[in-house]
Amino acid sequence: MTIENHRRFVAIVSAGLPIPPDLQDWYIRAYERYLKTNEPLCTCLGISGAGVRRALIQRRDMFLKMAAKNCKRNRGESLWSMCKILSDQIKRYPRSKDENIWLIHLFELDCQLPQEPHSLFERIKPLVKNHYSASKNPSE
Repeated sequence: MTIENHRRFVAIVSAGLPIPPDLQDWYIRAYERYLKTNEPLCTCLGISGAGVRRALIQRRDMFLKMAAKNCKRNRGESLWSMCKILSDQIKRYPRSKDENIWLIHLFELDCQLPQEPHSLFERIKPLVKNHYSASKNPSE
C-alpha cells in the first residue's frame, strides 16, 4: 500500500493537484518518524526494503521479457538470439531507444539492468513458457 501511496503522491504533485488528507497524513507520519529516528526517509515512507526491491526486479524482468519479444526478427527465433539483440540495444541506449519501445520503460525504472546476453537469458527464460497445440508439437 505504501508504494501505491507514493505513486499517487507523485502523480498528484506532478499534476499540481491538492494532496488528499490520507496522503498528507501518510507523509507527515513518515516525516515525523524520519526526524525522530534519523532513518532514511524512503524507509520511513515504506518505499524501500526487500519487498519493494523484489517488486521492482519482477517488474524489470517482465519489461525485459517484453523487450526481448520486441527483438524477434523471424518466426521461431530463439530466445538466445533475441537476448543478443536486446543486449546490444541496452548497451547502446539512449541511441537505441527508437528501436525498442520497452527500453524506455526499462531505463525509467532506474534499477540495474543486465547487459550481457547470458544474463538477460537467465532473467527472461523462467518467464517464457512454450505452449504448443497438438498439431504443432515440436517433437513431430
